[in-house]
Amino acid sequence: MLLAVSMMLSTAMPSRAEGFVEDPEVKIPLSAFGCEPFGGFCVEVGGKKVCYPGATLCHTVRGNGKTITYQDASVDDNFGGGTAGGNFCNWRIDWEYRDTNGKVYFTDAGPMHYKCEGSAYPIGRVDKKRRVVGKYGSVCAVFHASGGRRAARCHFITQ
Repeated sequence: MLLAVSMMLSTAMPSRAEGFVEDPEVKIPLSAFGCEPFGGFCVEVGGKKVCYPGATLCHTVRGNGKTITYQDASVDDNFGGGTAGGNFCNWRIDWEYRDTNGKVYFTDAGPMHYKCEGSAYPIGRVDKKRRVVGKYGSVCAVFHASGGRRAARCHFITQ
């Protein structure tokens, strides 16, 4: 069973149209953590189709109000093997910032990894940059591999 917990980041901060402003201070740190299963395989058991996810995208956000002080995301297997649940080629993890209507207004693209990785260890991204989001809505970790979007995990940022 996967545990997904999201806590709202509250307390208004100033913003600019381009998405981010300098953070004057962070008073009370809050955080959000959650995982999203994807991929996998299906088998038939007693005449019924049963599917198992092959991997999980987990995303952590720390901050206060509209200020984000830390994010990380990783792709892990679902069986405790310490791998990414597969061999992913040409992969990256982006941070997508969405308004309250779900429209993406800014994407911070992660570095592209131009090789196949993950069969021997988890893969991921860590970002310790402090930033202030321009709008309430959500922040998402989006996993891309082999030219396609594989999974996304989002957390709300609300007043």
